[in-house]
Amino acid sequence: MHLLAAEPGRIDDGDEAIDLRQSPAEMVVVTAADTELACLSAAKARLGADAPELRLVNLQRLKHPMSVDLWVDRTLARARLVIVRLLGGAAYWSYGLERLTALARSRAVALVVIPGDDRPDSSLDGLSTVSARERALIWSYFNGYGIDNAAGLLIHAQHLLGRRDVPGPAPVRLPPAGLHPATTGTAPADAGLTGADLARIDALAAGGRPARRPTRCAPGRACGRAQRPLRVHCDPFAGRRADS
Repeated sequence: MHLLAAEPGRIDDGDEAIDLRQSPAEMVVVTAADTELACLSAAKARLGADAPELRLVNLQRLKHPMSVDLWVDRTLARARLVIVRLLGGAAYWSYGLERLTALARSRAVALVVIPGDDRPDSSLDGLSTVSARERALIWSYFNGYGIDNAAGLLIHAQHLLGRRDVPGPAPVRLPPAGLHPATTGTAPADAGLTGADLARIDALAAGGRPARRPTRCAPGRACGRAQRPLRVHCDPFAGRRADS
């Protein structure tokens, strides 16, 4: 069988096996959401030495059974906590779940399998090796969104790994919509949206990194009529569910 080496920027459709070549770590998170991977990466950078040893992988890179085998044998060689965030039910990634549940039974790995959104999925019930309460808490960290909740998850992971006596901070659930924090509490209600405000919004959209595209206004100059930015959480799968 032809085997591909993972390359930065490569788009993999799962038709061929690839070797991710990820080194082992105690904590591993699998999700199809790049935003969640970005938040966890930023949270680890924020926490520094207080964060657990962590490996992150996009589920789309583990669609081929041989890709799963290579990844499990190498990256999970000394894993103690594995979190899988899965959309589409257990059938979508059945082979991967089969390998992980077998690994969890043989090595007492803490396995957490949760839905990829905030909707319960009965096909995933019973796959985790942690308590129902622990699973619900970890699910809440993801459903809360943002780097703060990602950092809370990593702190709580240290508790699960035996390096912290108390659990992590409680997850904070952001409302689905509201005034964007770029101007909330820093400008009067009739203030015009400035280029600096837009730059902050762009930075947030880019996962905390300043955007390189130009804003509509020069920094420090009002954009004319009064404007306040809104923050709205969007579910990219909502339309598909409505049609199914």
